[in-house]
Amino acid sequence: MLGHPKQIWSESVSDPLDIDCVVELAVQSKSDSPEVELRRIVDELSSESVSFVAHLDDDSQTVIIRGRNELQLEQSAALFDAKLGNGLLFGEPRVIYRETISKPAEVDQTQDGRWSPAIRLLMEPMESGSGRKVEIGTNFDTVPSGCAAEITNAIYELLDRGVLAGFPMTDLRVTLLGVAHQEVDSGGNAVRKVVRLAFLEAAKKAAPFLLEPVGLVEVTTPENWMGDVLGDLNERWGGIRGTRSYNDKMIIEAHVPIAQMFGYANALANMSEGKATYTLTPSHFQRLQRQTDDPPPSEPASKAMSA
Repeated sequence: MLGHPKQIWSESVSDPLDIDCVVELAVQSKSDSPEVELRRIVDELSSESVSFVAHLDDDSQTVIIRGRNELQLEQSAALFDAKLGNGLLFGEPRVIYRETISKPAEVDQTQDGRWSPAIRLLMEPMESGSGRKVEIGTNFDTVPSGCAAEITNAIYELLDRGVLAGFPMTDLRVTLLGVAHQEVDSGGNAVRKVVRLAFLEAAKKAAPFLLEPVGLVEVTTPENWMGDVLGDLNERWGGIRGTRSYNDKMIIEAHVPIAQMFGYANALANMSEGKATYTLTPSHFQRLQRQTDDPPPSEPASKAMSA
């Protein structure tokens, strides 16, 4: 339907996703604090500490705290609670998954006979850890005023929402290959509708799947409990990377899905009589292949809490 135009103008915008924000916790004020107060506290704590990452969900008046692991969520929630001073209601901590695609897909799209914009869109997988990239390479003269910005913004909004379970998409490139339009009915709303249809169709053809964050876990334990620790990590779908001795203790390194690490501090303390310690650092994302008793949620944390 659309030919590939001569590329005399191009734009490439990269947007890597932060590996440090892989878990989140929703909190609400017990006394319905005003929005301006909640926003002031979030901004104040964000300026005071680089480790405090949070935002206010305008619809539900829920504060979503994000971080590297469960301990950081607890510390950030304690800081917020101390500033607020009237108590918090807590949701359940949960993992922030990602979505990506398996193969390239190209689509030509118009909405229907009433809408004149038409676009050709290409979606391609990229190397793990590449983030996401939006490219526009088309003849500038064929693009209505502001259309390029409309398309780029619309694509990033769709990338943020995902297509499977509402998680951000990563490790892919979306390229606008062609645009056709008329002056009539080619406004911003029409463009966004066509972009959305093209994006969803391309994502469907590109075989999307979920990615889960994996953490590097390092456990320091007396040798007496080494077998129990190793067995527990295996039950959590951990991949043991190695063990080594240090003074009179053993150090175990493993890659473990972060979704399997909630409650690990108490579990480790119980199995080692409080003598083992651990650290957890986000490492990478991997394809979610295992069956889980707790499948990835399909709605934002703010909505899950208010349900």
